[in-house]
This record gives sequence, C-alpha cells and structure tokens, in this order.
Amino acid sequence: MFKITPEPLPLSRASHYGDGVFETMRVNHAGQIVLLDAHLQRMCQGLQSLSLQPPEFDALHLSVRMLAKQHPAQGLKLLAFASDEKLGYRRLSPRCDLRFHCFALPPAEQEIAPDGLRVALSAIRVSAQPALQGAKTLARVDQLLAANALAREQADADEAIMLSAEKKLCCAISANLFFYADDMWHTPEIVACGVRGVMRRTLIELFARHQMALNIGTFELADLQRAKELFLCNALRGIRPVGALVSTAHPLLFDSQGPNTQKLIEWVAALGFYA
Repeated sequence: MFKITPEPLPLSRASHYGDGVFETMRVNHAGQIVLLDAHLQRMCQGLQSLSLQPPEFDALHLSVRMLAKQHPAQGLKLLAFASDEKLGYRRLSPRCDLRFHCFALPPAEQEIAPDGLRVALSAIRVSAQPALQGAKTLARVDQLLAANALAREQADADEAIMLSAEKKLCCAISANLFFYADDMWHTPEIVACGVRGVMRRTLIELFARHQMALNIGTFELADLQRAKELFLCNALRGIRPVGALVSTAHPLLFDSQGPNTQKLIEWVAALGFYA
C-alpha cells in the first residue's frame, strides 16, 4: 500500500519537465576540479541551447571553485534549470536557478578488475535532437531505460554501449567510448544524439597537443570487431578500460591492459585529475 500525500509538488521546471542542464564533476584531494572550465562552458552552452540565460561565467567559476574547496575528494553535481514557476511548456522568463549536491566518489580506477569492464549492448537507442548539439540536459529518459534494462537482463555487466536510431555507435549509458583499431584511436562523432562528454573533449585536446591521430567519425558495431583496445570515459571516473563486450552473438575481447590505453590514462593523471 502506498500513500499519496496532499502536499503539492514544488513548481520546479526541473522536476516537471527536466528544463535545465547539469554537470557532474570530480573534486580531487586538493579541492580542485581539474576540468572545471570545460564543465562550465558546456553548462552555459547547454543553457543557451534551451534558450535559458547562463550565469555570468567568472562569478560562476569563482563560486564553484569555492564549493570544491569545501568538498575535497568528492563528486559535485551542479544543476541549472529554469526558475520560472509557470506550468506549461512555454516559459515567461529565461532566468535560471542553480543547485548543487555533493556525494562520495565511486571506487578508484585501480580497483577495477585487471581484466577490465564487462560491457553489454543495449537494445535502447539514443534519441536524436540536433538542436541540443551534445548538451547534458536533465532529461535522461534514454539512460534510465537503458540502465534499468541492463539491471534486469545483464546484471553481471558493468555498463552498456548504446546505438543511435540508425544503429551507429554512440556512447555508453554514462560515458563516451574510444576504441583502438588499425593502429589508431577512433571515437564516435556526437552531433544529433548523445552527450559531448567533458572527458571526451579533454582527450580530443590531448590528442591534438601530442600530435596523435584520432578519427572522429561514424561507426557501426561491426567496427569493434577490429578493435584491440576499448575504453569508456567520463569526467567522474576518468578512463575505464573494457575487457569484454558481451550479449552479442560472439562476445568480443579487448586488451584491458593495452599500452595505448595506459598512455592515455597517464596523460589524464598528469593533469591532476586523480590527485
């Protein structure tokens, strides 16, 4: 038996419509968010995609740095959403409110089994919305469906790869993906669907800085058959090597200790991300 309480829901457009964006950030032991600039730039761009007015960038940057100092070695989730209390899809104002939430970081990267993550293939497709251009909105229905399907159908898998409606490689439930094949790295382009992750952006910049080739393009699941190494990445966990792609007709195995992936982990560590 459940009870329906008489109190009305708070008139938050975040809870009613997912009318906003969010960033999930890693605070290191020094109380710093190494990738803060990229996080806040994406947040402001996402708000603009939703026709919301971003906060003044320098003031926002200072406020988040002060928050991080108070919460070292934690995760920090920052939400920005429409402050208009009017119900209905059309807003009266472009102003936004900000909220934050701190939480314990997931287990350290080195605690992952030496044979890497077990990754399944999700039957849930990533919805397309070109107007969002990779923004990380509060509306996460695709990921909710995929995560709950994974728990029901493939409980022994750590994550799941998701395809677009056209059955092209897109992302994982909560990460972007990179794979090493034909002597170079590849990652799916993020245009009409998926989130342009902050760690993904950081790695793309590191590839350019080190003058290393990276192919950002359109790929199918069959392209992973040529891959020697595969990893998932996000701005909370960093780089997570994959050991096996299961739930396919013929499971694919990858070198979770591969030298190419280890090099990228060293690049990210050198930024102070894991410090």
